[in-house]
Amino acid sequence: MDWYPILSFTRNNNNNNNNNNNNNNNNTDSTSSSSSGLSFSVTPKDSLDLRMLTAFANTLNFTYVMRMPTDEQWGVSRTDGVWTGTVGTLQRHEADYSMLLSWMASRLSAVDYSRVYVSEPLVIVTAKEGTLPQIFALVRPFPVSLWAWVLVMTMGVGVVMWALHQAWVRGPGGSGRVGGERGGEREMTLCTSLMSAWGILLEDPLPRLPQHLTAQMVVGWWWVFCMLLMTAYRSSLISHLSVPDKSPTIDTLDQLLRQEEEGGGGGWSWGMEGTYGIGWEWFRKSTVPTVQKVYDKIEALDKDEHLRRVLRGKHAFLTWKYYIQSTILSHYTTPTGYTPLYISRTHYINYGGYGWGFRKGAPFRLRLDSLKQRLLEAGLVNQWMTELIEAGARNSPTNNNNTNTSLLTNVQVRFERVGEGLVRSYTNANGGLN
Repeated sequence: MDWYPILSFTRNNNNNNNNNNNNNNNNTDSTSSSSSGLSFSVTPKDSLDLRMLTAFANTLNFTYVMRMPTDEQWGVSRTDGVWTGTVGTLQRHEADYSMLLSWMASRLSAVDYSRVYVSEPLVIVTAKEGTLPQIFALVRPFPVSLWAWVLVMTMGVGVVMWALHQAWVRGPGGSGRVGGERGGEREMTLCTSLMSAWGILLEDPLPRLPQHLTAQMVVGWWWVFCMLLMTAYRSSLISHLSVPDKSPTIDTLDQLLRQEEEGGGGGWSWGMEGTYGIGWEWFRKSTVPTVQKVYDKIEALDKDEHLRRVLRGKHAFLTWKYYIQSTILSHYTTPTGYTPLYISRTHYINYGGYGWGFRKGAPFRLRLDSLKQRLLEAGLVNQWMTELIEAGARNSPTNNNNTNTSLLTNVQVRFERVGEGLVRSYTNANGGLN
């Protein structure tokens, strides 16, 4: 599969499996597991693997043909021990070697590997944080748990005040009166007591204090608590209104599941590309409960569809770091460097990295391995990776109208609205004068 900057190509759309018989090597770059093995040939484009392959071919004097597997997959195992995709093609000796193949211990029974030359972790791509709606700004200064405790405590204080009053008026020597006026007063009901507790919380003082000393102490301490609480609430509210809260970014699978659960199970979605490589194997075989829950709802879509849904919101794209960095720089970044996409800081899948896969018993594997080691020691692999990522950003179609329109900042939109308002005001003023 096309995996820029490590591997890139264009499809020739032919079914020519027998051309160039004098070529020494067939090269697969995806996964496949059909009986016919390789399908159409492809034309390589500038990428890390092509630069390495060109250096090897010039040194060892060989030619090659690159082909895609028929199912266009990297390769996952089946219950009968047969592999799909690129791994299956090498397992059946339908190709000599493959570029860009992830190291997996379970694949060693089907293929041989060259040494690792680059490692790429799995990341989570989501939309960048946005401003939360201001409709809930009044309750946002405190978390939900604190609001729940305030509600419970207010109700509790109201019940305690009512219970103390009942004990006082009905106990030995009780006067049956609440206030200090001689004409008598109506007895305090539970509703009145609850409303009194709410009134103190809202800084609405009681018309008179209870006569019983214990009840006075309860009211006094509740008043002190409410003053401290409201002071903290006001300061937090001012800060929240001055700097509006933003939606949280997602850095872990746990956070992704938490967002989905808070949305009632129908809010968030996520997925990967349907290439069925090491990422799918990791999700499928992992025994971690969080990973299993993510795998149960994973969707297989192409990259462009995933990114469109990410930009619409409440969707996460599980993909590979350098691969998606290159795509974002090339297609989703403005000339000023702004992108609406966020790449998680947490990396997943601690595997060996990328190597080249070889059919079992291939006699040239060690020779290519030694040449690859020389490229690594010379620093050319890292240099080429940097050059390719920068070249992808320079040659990007970011200046297209569609991309710029989708990446307009809030400041630009606000200036446009201000200008539109000024024009309308000027037009209305002239109309009124005429």
